[in-house]
Amino acid sequence: MIMAETTPQQEVLRVDVRKVFSEKNPRMSKFLPGFIYRYIERIVHQDWINEFLARHEGITGLDFIHAIFDEFNTKIIVKGEENIPRKDRYIFASNHPLGGFDGVILIDTVSRYLGESKFLVNDIL
Repeated sequence: MIMAETTPQQEVLRVDVRKVFSEKNPRMSKFLPGFIYRYIERIVHQDWINEFLARHEGITGLDFIHAIFDEFNTKIIVKGEENIPRKDRYIFASNHPLGGFDGVILIDTVSRYLGESKFLVNDIL
């Protein structure tokens, strides 16, 4: 639900639930009452996420991921790292049972052990 809002100076990332609904399904978005939007904004912690994004503006890549880990006081422990092959090509998949956090952990872990990697995600995630 992160949408880029362009300003004359720079691109600012922020979560905007109403904008996502409007862009994904304009017809439906017109019929949703305001209390539904407010509920979704509250359960996805839109204000908190936007405050975090503002505090970490300009930080990208693994530095941004590490800022997320710092925010949640998270330490990643990989068990069985000796079994991670260091060559060839691989496809890893994550089903996000913990929201997007497990995907962020996967990005950090894969990048740490296998170097530069590419990650495909949908625009809402």
